[in-house]
Amino acid sequence: MDKNRRRFQYLATISVNWMTFVGTTGYAWTSPYIPKLSIASEENPLSKPITVIENSWITSLFSVGCICGPIIAGVFVDKLGKKKTLILLHTPIMISNVMLIFANSLEEFYISRFLLGVGSGCVYSVIPTYVAEICDKDIRGAMSMISSVVLIISISSVVIMGPYLSISTFSIICLIPSILFLLTFGPFIPESPYDLVLRGKLVEAKMSLSKFRQTTDVQKEFFEIVSSIEETRQNVSFKDMMQSKVIVKSLLITLGLLFFQQFSGSSAIVAYQQTIFDSTDSAISGGVSVIIVSVVQLIPALIASYLIDKLGRKKLLLISQMGMITSLGCIGTYFHLQVKNYDLNSISWLPLISLLAYMVFYRFGLSPIPYTIVGEIFPVHIKAKLSASVIVIMFMFCLWVTFAFPFMFDRFGTAWTFWIFAIIGVASCIFIKVIVPETKGKTFSEIQIMLGEGKK
Repeated sequence: MDKNRRRFQYLATISVNWMTFVGTTGYAWTSPYIPKLSIASEENPLSKPITVIENSWITSLFSVGCICGPIIAGVFVDKLGKKKTLILLHTPIMISNVMLIFANSLEEFYISRFLLGVGSGCVYSVIPTYVAEICDKDIRGAMSMISSVVLIISISSVVIMGPYLSISTFSIICLIPSILFLLTFGPFIPESPYDLVLRGKLVEAKMSLSKFRQTTDVQKEFFEIVSSIEETRQNVSFKDMMQSKVIVKSLLITLGLLFFQQFSGSSAIVAYQQTIFDSTDSAISGGVSVIIVSVVQLIPALIASYLIDKLGRKKLLLISQMGMITSLGCIGTYFHLQVKNYDLNSISWLPLISLLAYMVFYRFGLSPIPYTIVGEIFPVHIKAKLSASVIVIMFMFCLWVTFAFPFMFDRFGTAWTFWIFAIIGVASCIFIKVIVPETKGKTFSEIQIMLGEGKK
């Protein structure tokens, strides 16, 4: 019965995450393709190799787009709903890949990277909330983790295929998931029932809920949705929000998690992992190490998807962060010994194993679960605005850490850079233990009541 009831929820989650797949290729795109643009060869569609500054622009404009995406999405969600917003902001992703098929000027690369970033920013701000709203509460966590699994598959695809495919060919391949998204999500998957209730479309909302639950007997849950929205519907000026204990606490929890996600070094380590590997004098090349790390990350993501609704969010977050702290400590110690001119031939494998462990534990909890909580914790009537806001701030955290990483290397040394991230990880454990509530198996109304009562 449950399998039949939830089959459509599974299909809807997979369908919407085709957008995740193509939107997140931008994170790893620079790894195989910046080297091709940096030399004069047949694989470089530009008339000459790019300079360091041009490299920086191509890389950073994607991040600028990621910051703009949630802002744009936040405006459209309230007016159009999540489904139409996703379809609308999928358009920049398709335009980006079509441009890259024919791109032969820097301006085209700049524009395409920015447009891809806009679509990717929408992925992070809208899809977690949409998935949370369409799924049963006892599988909501697992379904939200699908985005993390798809992200890893997307990054691995770029890292593996990129060195062997031209920019044009890879861009053509990226149109396939875009088409699948439009063909499956567009005509067959309904709008979130919560969005429809918010806009006063009660008949359509009940039909949507019936389709997601695969039954016409949804009166009780439909009444709960309507009641939860009516109970929380109020003026949402900035002053009102700052006077609401529930909203302030939900902002503290989500921004805290996203702060520690980024300031534990994740974005910087992902962005510079080949540079890190190359500096270790390991027998395994940096390029091969990156591929190994990218592919292996899929395993913890799948395990976490199975465990999140059994063990809960807090336990996975704590396990994840403690594993990351240990890994960062080992990497820092290796570089400390390297500076002291110790013979490290017998432990030349340590950087790869430690960084591999870091990424495994990161994907196990601290990478995906903050977005799960973002999709669950805000009051329904202002969820779109607050989700967009915290995701924009998250991307700013990401930009700051990625920008500061090389300067930390220069100022503090490699070892202390990793140890600083580990120390921040210890603070993260305290924050998770003391502040973050357990939302496993709770309805949105129950989560709001729990925040109001101050329970963990």
